[in-house]
Amino acid sequence: MLSLFQSKIDVLKLDVEKFEWLSLTQIFESGGFKNVRQLIAEFHIALVGEAERVEYIQGLGILKFLYDNGYRIVYSHRNLWCKFYSKVRDVDDVGCHEVSFVHIPQTRSEP
Repeated sequence: MLSLFQSKIDVLKLDVEKFEWLSLTQIFESGGFKNVRQLIAEFHIALVGEAERVEYIQGLGILKFLYDNGYRIVYSHRNLWCKFYSKVRDVDDVGCHEVSFVHIPQTRSEP
């Protein structure tokens, strides 16, 4: 019987309410992303109210981590359930985004 990490996973959906970085890191370190072809994740930068600067930096870190591991964004949209009024920008804003990624295997170039 194949283990989960040996099986091909066509789509992995992740929605863990602000634990994206921790979850993605643990899945990656355990080898769980090895055979994931597509990833759909809901990123929560701010659930209620304006996010802190560190939360935006952490969000960019998540995107860079995925990019560095061969995942490319193919679709993204704002999740209006995380809507709040931004005093900084003086507009209604959204702190959650659903993002779809496809894994493009890395090819090593010969020197």
